[in-house]
Order: sequence, then C-alpha cells, then structure tokens
Amino acid sequence: MIDRPMLEALLKRWPTRYQTNTPSWENTALYRSLNMANAASKIPANADGTNYDIGRSIGLWVSAFEILAHTGTESDLFKVYDILDKVEWHLTECKDKIYQPYGYKAGQPLRSLACWVYGKIHDGRNDFMHGNPITADTLILPRSNRHLLHYAPVLYLGM
Repeated sequence: MIDRPMLEALLKRWPTRYQTNTPSWENTALYRSLNMANAASKIPANADGTNYDIGRSIGLWVSAFEILAHTGTESDLFKVYDILDKVEWHLTECKDKIYQPYGYKAGQPLRSLACWVYGKIHDGRNDFMHGNPITADTLILPRSNRHLLHYAPVLYLGM
C-alpha cells in the first residue's frame, strides 16, 4: 500500500518525460535519480561482497540525492541539506535543528538530524571515492551502531 501513491505519481509524470521531445529538467532529473537509487540499492548479498561494493553503493546514493537536489545549474551537499531541512519529519528528534553536519562551519545554521545522517553518508562516499583509508567506523553511523546504507533509502524517500 505504501508504494501505490509513489507509483501513481511516477506514472503520471512518465508521459511528460518519455513522450515529449523536450522533457523538463525536473522530470529528467527525477528519472535519472531514480535510476541511480535503484542501482545503489543493489548491494551484494553473497560471500564475495566487499567494502568496495558498499562504497560504490554509497557513492551511487549520494549521486541520487544530488541529482534530485540539482537546480538545473548546480548541486552539492548543501542543496541536499536544504531539501532535507524542509521535509516534514514526525519525530521531535528529527525536527530539531541542533546538529552540525559534515561541512559545517561556524556561523552557519544548525541542521536537522536528517542532514547530520546524510552528512555521514556523504563523508563516507568521499572516503571511498577519493581513496582515503576505510575502516569499519566509516560504514557505521555513530550512536545507532547501524550501517550507513540503512539510512540512505529512508532519507531519499523523504526528499
């Protein structure tokens, strides 16, 4: 039942993306982002899966977020934060803007928990994609002790 509203919304936008010669930037970005998110969700579930596979998935998730946040001219970490801060979260812990996420500098506004979590995902992606050392801590969200990949789809659906 949770998928039905999303399916209906996507089917409504399908013709304006794929049955026109000049699709809007928003429709093109939506389907590009969904393609990226679909690829990101396919992590190996067998014995030959490695942290490299997980790093690639994290990189694809960040791309999916940044495609959705793209304004037509630019996208970055802070554009994603701006969208996540506008989501109507139902838990007080998620609503309060009390966090200093990845990339925070003194004088900037504090952000929501969603931004802090996304910042950890983005930082992990940077480590993987730039060849920085990777540890088990790179993949685990502090405090919850859960894997970063558990959070990416939830945040993505919030966007």
